Amino acid sequence: MQSTDNSISWNDTEIFILGAILGIVIYHIIKIARTSSSISYNKTNSSISTTNKTNYTASCNINKGDNVYSGCGFIYQDKENCFQECNNCSPLKFIPAEDSCETKFGGSCGIKKNQPIFDGCNKIYQSMTNCLQECGECNANYKFVPKY
Repeated sequence: MQSTDNSISWNDTEIFILGAILGIVIYHIIKIARTSSSISYNKTNSSISTTNKTNYTASCNINKGDNVYSGCGFIYQDKENCFQECNNCSPLKFIPAEDSCETKFGGSCGIKKNQPIFDGCNKIYQSMTNCLQECGECNANYKFVPKY
């Protein structure tokens, strides 16, 4: 009786090529995940921090209920800046970080350029936690552009 060996034998070159291909695939999956332009949050996955306590580009003087302007995937503090870059801008009401979510500088101070901000219930929120408390479901579809 003859024994048959059905195992696969891999040489070093084949293992190297397979590892390289796997590395490239993983790299592209991570790259796609990081560049996703629309991130949704709900009350079950709300542990993501929205503010960084260092390197502020202060964008103060945005009060609760003030208009900010959406255009080209961004929220602009200034109407003229929005129309200068996008030509098509829509006003939305701004809700700064409040209560336990407030930044160490208070309210809207400290929003950095390109920081994700949150939309829900037809408003823009600086804090994801505040947005979830009021709306229940929020999206990070926009990045912030302070007045320049």
